[in-house]
Amino acid sequence: KGLLYQDYKVVPYCPRCGTSLSSHELALGYKDNTEDPAVYIKFELVDEPGTFVLAWTTTPWTLPSNTALAVGKNIEYVKVENAGQKYILSKKRLSILDGDVKELGEVKTEELVGKKYKPLFNYLVNAKSHTIYEADFATDEDGSGVVHSGTMYGQEDFELIKKEGLPERHLIDLKGQFIPEVEKYAGQFVKKADPEII
Repeated sequence: KGLLYQDYKVVPYCPRCGTSLSSHELALGYKDNTEDPAVYIKFELVDEPGTFVLAWTTTPWTLPSNTALAVGKNIEYVKVENAGQKYILSKKRLSILDGDVKELGEVKTEELVGKKYKPLFNYLVNAKSHTIYEADFATDEDGSGVVHSGTMYGQEDFELIKKEGLPERHLIDLKGQFIPEVEKYAGQFVKKADPEII
């Protein structure tokens, strides 16, 4: 009767045990002792070569799975020149750049939405991928005001890919290792691959 369906669901997962974890289990004593390095990534705009959208992530291991960038509706974005590079980021977050920063002009959120950028990796590509989308979860409280979206790895990311029709595929197996298709990091545990991906 169409009452049942099969789909993915984002849940906490233990690659050591090979099992998903309930929120109750996490509340009983989960300790987050894994270092998550925060990095800024330059994504070059297809229609503006030499101009980069500056995005932020605390999960570099999800970068091979990048299919989208998320921008916030009420964030004030600017294009700047810094150390010979042109960047687009939140005006509120200009302090993340070192040295002299020259503002080149305001960039409205609606101007960014729909723009295509050059992918870092070519694993998850379709007509809608590597595009900038508006999303409620993009804020400028930290980072750059632009969020890298890692497809299957995060509830908000997953909701975005479902809504926009982006590729739904895992690049990581149930042991937390990159699958053979991701040749450069194949067989590596995601956290071990972090430094190489960075």
